[in-house]
Amino acid sequence: MERLTRRDSVGQALLAPEWEEKYKAHELIDILLECLAAYEDTGLTPAQIKYILPKQSAEEAVERMRDEKERYDEWFAWKQAESDGRLVVLPCAPGTEVWVVERDEDGCAADVSGFMFLAKAGDAVILTPYINDLDNAQDTLAYHMQETAENYYTNLAVFPADDCYTTREEAEKALEGMEV
Repeated sequence: MERLTRRDSVGQALLAPEWEEKYKAHELIDILLECLAAYEDTGLTPAQIKYILPKQSAEEAVERMRDEKERYDEWFAWKQAESDGRLVVLPCAPGTEVWVVERDEDGCAADVSGFMFLAKAGDAVILTPYINDLDNAQDTLAYHMQETAENYYTNLAVFPADDCYTTREEAEKALEGMEV
C-alpha cells in the first residue's frame, strides 16, 4: 500500500511526492478527507488503535480504512439511488412464484391466481403466467422478448402491488378479508 504521507528529517508530516504527481490539489483534499473521515469514524484514538491492532502495520490499518471507505461509497450510492427513486425493494426475487388477488371489472376481489414475479414499478407488479416449462425469470423474459419481436404482443400482467402475495395462503386469507 502506498503511503499518503512521509516524514521529513524533523518528523513533520508531508504529502508523499508520488501523490502530488498523480492528483490535483482538490482531488488530494478529497482523498485525505476520506482517509481522515474513515479514521475518525472508528471513534478510536491512535493509542487505542495501536492497542487493539498491535500487530497490524500502519499500512494495513490504512488499507483497512480504505476498504471501509469503499463500503461507505457503496452505501452512499445506494442512498443516492433511493433519494433519486431508483432503489426499489422488491417483494421477492424475479422468477419467484407469487399469488395475486384478481379483481373483476368492477374492482371487486374475485379469485386468487399464481404467476411468476418479474418486476415492480411504482405501486404495480409486473407478472407473467407460467409459459410452457419455463421456471426462471431469464428464460421467461427471453420468451417474452421473442414474442414481442415476432408478434408485437406478449402476455404480461400488471397488478396493484397491494394485491400481490408471496404465498397462496396469504392471498387466500386476503381474499377472504375482502369478501363482503
